[in-house]
Amino acid sequence: MKPSLLIFVFASLLAIGCATTVAEVEDPTLENALARFTDEDIETLAADDRAFEEAFNNGDMAKVASFYKEDAVVIAFGGAPIHGKGNIQAFFETLPPVKDLVLSDDYVNGFGNNVIQRGTITMTILMEDGTEVPFKGNFLVTRERQADGNWLYVNDMFDEEAAPAAE
Repeated sequence: MKPSLLIFVFASLLAIGCATTVAEVEDPTLENALARFTDEDIETLAADDRAFEEAFNNGDMAKVASFYKEDAVVIAFGGAPIHGKGNIQAFFETLPPVKDLVLSDDYVNGFGNNVIQRGTITMTILMEDGTEVPFKGNFLVTRERQADGNWLYVNDMFDEEAAPAAE
């Protein structure tokens, strides 16, 4: 086979493979795939964070779960991954009640329909005996913009911040 024909065949196969990949995405329009992440997106995410905090503080774990995609994954406290919105809701329902949950972003960046957020979690855990335990932790999440414009969690990883080691 001549080198020029081999290059043509390889390029054609590559183009077909790329076309298949584009066709498989939920929103294949080039405009959405290449959309810039805007200040409006950051404001929307911040509003979603406030709504998430309110739902969590009120113990409304069905509402909390509504912020996750059906196939989302949560990795909490160094444990095994929790797959799926229903299992995520069930996990959150096992946690003790809290008050004053605050999510504070240290980093937010996105491109197109995807965003990464990193930050801190502060809250007070309400124990059965009435004791209030302060909690500080960290999170790293990815979210995906849906066709309706909502940003849903795809991956959510969080853990308690360890106290500094004694010297």
